[in-house]
Amino acid sequence: MPIQVYLQVLICTLLWGSAFPVAKTALGIIGPLNAAGLRFTLAGLILLSLSLFIDRKPLSTHVIYGNAGPQNPRWGYVMLVGFLGTCLFYGMFFTGVNLTSASSAAAVDAASPIVSAVMAHFVLHHDRLTWRKAIALTTAFLGILVISVLKPAGVNSGTNTLGCLLILISLFFGASGTMLVIRYTGSLSLIRLTGFQMCFGGALLLLLAFLREGIIPWHSPEIGKLALLIGWLAIVSAAAFRIWYGIVRRYKVTSLSVFSFLSGTWGVILSILFLGDPITWPLVLGGILVVIGVIQMHLSGEGHARPVPPESMP
Repeated sequence: MPIQVYLQVLICTLLWGSAFPVAKTALGIIGPLNAAGLRFTLAGLILLSLSLFIDRKPLSTHVIYGNAGPQNPRWGYVMLVGFLGTCLFYGMFFTGVNLTSASSAAAVDAASPIVSAVMAHFVLHHDRLTWRKAIALTTAFLGILVISVLKPAGVNSGTNTLGCLLILISLFFGASGTMLVIRYTGSLSLIRLTGFQMCFGGALLLLLAFLREGIIPWHSPEIGKLALLIGWLAIVSAAAFRIWYGIVRRYKVTSLSVFSFLSGTWGVILSILFLGDPITWPLVLGGILVVIGVIQMHLSGEGHARPVPPESMP
């Protein structure tokens, strides 16, 4: 892969890693569904606003690529991406983060490349698993079990098993959304596809939040702090997902998986530094096992680029 692709992946993982301590702080002020709904609705609006300058066409115009490009934006497909990749994924994810420590959440999130690799095996023709990759999956998931289940004697690590389980399940919905984006053949540009699906998924989350958590506490003395936190989370989502979706449409999911682990690494480091989360032996041992598993998966000797790339999207 070109050096600029590696740099883009590093930027994505750092942005996602920073979201763990920020999200944990925001959840001390607002409920998880409200936080997720605000984050992605705002992120979607940011991307759609930027698309007016990047695509240089009104939102009512479908951006076409190629002389015989697809004419159908496939709105049902876009809503499915928003439902799976934003609503279900981050609804469960934020609920899990609300229950466990930020560092544990970041560590469990390190399973995302493993989940994506399994999903790619069944969905994408050129991203197949081998026996070596199967060993890597087993090693990495052992690490996840160590992180989420074990606790050292006399130490309160803040790890909650249910919270870790919800985060782990949410990763399957997130991977489903990524697979759908990779296979998208409609006429929306990638920035608008991402923006519309985030707005749709965010709106669903806000509706669920209204039913389960009530209205947002606008009169809270911490509303200014909350606005800054949600604003940062929205910017992270808008920037990181736009970059990431562009990369995974051109390069194999299994080739990128080793770098995806960096988001969990950044999250654990930043949570320890800024939130004072404890460094425990299950966290260290589990993290080492996940690293070993993901590196094993990456050392498959295959090419990185997709043999048949999808329709070009900026």
